[in-house]
Amino acid sequence: MKLKDFDFRILKHKNERENYASCNNDECVCNSAFLYGDEAKFRLGEFILSGEKTGQETQVELYTGIKDSCGNKIYEKDILKVSNKIKDEEDEEFVAIAKKYTDDSIPLYFMLYEPNRKNWYDFEYYETEIIGNIHEVEIGKVYF
Repeated sequence: MKLKDFDFRILKHKNERENYASCNNDECVCNSAFLYGDEAKFRLGEFILSGEKTGQETQVELYTGIKDSCGNKIYEKDILKVSNKIKDEEDEEFVAIAKKYTDDSIPLYFMLYEPNRKNWYDFEYYETEIIGNIHEVEIGKVYF
């Protein structure tokens, strides 16, 4: 597979002001935590090299191939509000993280991980809505 075949985002390194702006204007649109799409692919090498110089690890997060109920792409480490698709069942809502599920028989598979109960859930049976990601939202402080 080639890089062009992947969809991912890069978590940008924080600057000396502890934000993500690449210019001196903290209110600039460049003060986003992530790079997406073609810009992420184009600048991946730059982030790896600068990370080697500064000692910061470059974090690449893959697109799961799944969109939430609002049509937004779900990337690994997104925090999601989750509810049952089957309305006859108990309509419990909970918070989960999109994570890679590791199993020797499955090369790459994404599932919902609910950290409080340490349970794994398949996306297929649940409706999801992105409410943040682990870099910007503390999962223990998410309520609805």
